[in-house]
Formats: sequence, structure tokens, C-alpha cells
Amino acid sequence: MRICYFGTYDPVYTRNRLMIQGLKENGVEIIECRVKQTRHRLKKYLELVNLHRKIKKNGNYDIMVVGFAGHAIMPLAWILAGLNGKKVILDLFVSEYDSVILDRKAYSKYSLQALKFWAMDRLACVLADLCLLDADEHINYFAGFFKIKKSKFKTILLSVDQNIFYPEERTDETKFVVHYHGSYSPIQGVKYIVKAAELLKNHTDIIFNIIGKESNHQKEINMSRELRLKNINFLGYMTYEKLADTIRNSDVVLGMFGDTEKALHCSAYKIIEGFACRKPVVTGDTPALREIVKDKENGLFCRMADPRDLADKIMVLKNDPDLRNKIAESGYQFCQKYLTPKATAGNLLSVINQMLK
Repeated sequence: MRICYFGTYDPVYTRNRLMIQGLKENGVEIIECRVKQTRHRLKKYLELVNLHRKIKKNGNYDIMVVGFAGHAIMPLAWILAGLNGKKVILDLFVSEYDSVILDRKAYSKYSLQALKFWAMDRLACVLADLCLLDADEHINYFAGFFKIKKSKFKTILLSVDQNIFYPEERTDETKFVVHYHGSYSPIQGVKYIVKAAELLKNHTDIIFNIIGKESNHQKEINMSRELRLKNINFLGYMTYEKLADTIRNSDVVLGMFGDTEKALHCSAYKIIEGFACRKPVVTGDTPALREIVKDKENGLFCRMADPRDLADKIMVLKNDPDLRNKIAESGYQFCQKYLTPKATAGNLLSVINQMLK
């Protein structure tokens, strides 16, 4: 099978990189029709048209997949695939409206910008033959909010690069290390991690490591300074390889805790990266995360936006090494079975085969 991977997507971004890797591992030939997002809009579109024309001349393809984030480029993909008599799949992954308007609150939900993002999301879904999301709960959100049939969507779980994220014995066990990595966005709820660290400040053997661009965590850094916390480190941006090392040298991996609408229907890479490194995960309890996390089996839930409950769950794992090891092993086995790039892309390939019949 030959798939045209189309758009202005970032090939290094985890979702795109692992989806392409997984498809290749399933024997699919990937033909990339991609230009950089930074190019001038008209020039970008013309380059994509020319690249697509060359692909048609050199053996064509069976189906088109628009890589993330492809919301804005979807009309062009629909035209080119339609003229070529091919179906098009959009790796939707997230709602731009949800991210920009509801989660980050960059504009009022009554503004023209909000209307633009809503219309872009909905049009992209309408034009695609199939849209991919990361959780069934995410499908429920899209179908309800954008008034689109659920049959337009398919859940393809997140996957993890097991060449980078893999288990290994800790090299330093002098402290009980609680690990978080990710962005500053409200969905992550980093401020609740800082507050949990404050609640546990008298446990001098517990240390919190927060990894991500420090400029993005400035509010949380300032909060930590105001609270005079000595049990929390802001470590800054790391390569994936260095990040995986820090996970392996931790005792607990944290997920997301923000009390936002988006948090209810999205999954999180940090959770499955913890699984892959055979570490116990504590995360907020949401409908979407219940699809991959089973409480006290392969993870531990706490209440969203509740630093006291988060601190309590950290202490549960600290004081119960048997539970810690059981959860870590169960998460690792779940990851090995369902969350490899080959496994998740294999699910997509099965869907594509049905579409092409």
C-alpha cells in the first residue's frame, strides 16, 4: 500500500513521527507531500500542488493522510485527493478551537477569532472521509460540539517510541523522585503539582522535578519561589533521550491535572511514556484517561485540580512499594501490547483497508 502523507505537518512532532514509523513497520510505503508551515500561504499551496502532481506521475497512491496539524490545509487536500479520485483521512488529534479559545483563553469565545477557529475545525471534519482522534471521549466531544456524525471519527491511541522510552534500573535512589514533563497550558495543571509539593515539603526525602521550557513555567516558578519551596526543581527543556533518562531515574510519573474542558476528553503522551519506562503513573481522573488507565491496576487516579488528593496519592505509592511495582509492571505490559507505533498504526491500516474495499 502507498499512502500520501500530506500537508504542512512537522515530521519530528511525536504524533506524526510515530504514525509514519508505525505505518512503515506495517509494510506501508509513505510518500511525503509536505512543505514547511512557515512558508508564505500562496507559495506553500502552489508547492503542495506541484509536489502532488509529481507524486501522481510517479506511481500515484492509494489514500491520502493529512498530518497533524492539518486543519487549515484540509480544503486543499480535499480538492487534490478528490480530483485524483482518492479518499482523505485527517489526523485531527485536537481541536484548534478547544486549544486556543477554551483552554488557553487567547480570545473571547464570542469573538470573530473564536468563530474562525470553530469554522476551521468543523470544515476540516466535514471535508475528510475520516478523522482520527486519541480517545472515544474525544470523539463524543467533536460529534456533540461540532454537530458531526460519530461515524466520521476513529480512535487511534497514542503510541510511544520504545527505542527512546524503555525501562532501566535506577542509578540514584537517595531521593523519592516525582517526575513531570510537559507544557504550561491550563490542561496540564502544573500549579496543582507545585501546591502538592508545598503540602509534602516536610518530607525531605521527596523531590519534584518539573521539566519543560522554563519561560513557559514562569508563573509556576514564581509560585514556587513565593512559597520558598526547596523540594522542587525546574529543569528546563530536554531532548527526548535526556528526558527518558530522567524518567528512568524517577519513582513516580505525573500526568495532567487541569480543571479545563479539554482535559476531560484528551489523552497525554507523558502517561504512556511513563508506562514505557515501567514507572507508576499518577494522573487526574477523566473520562478520556479511563480509556487507557485503570485505577490501582496500571495507574493511580486523583481528583482533578486537587493538590491534596495528588499529594495523598504520591504518599500512597511512596509507602507501598508492592503497589508501586505492580502498577508499573501492568502499565508497561499494556504499553507493550497496545501502544507501540506498529500496534496503533496497524489499527489505522485495518481501517484503511476497509475504506478501500
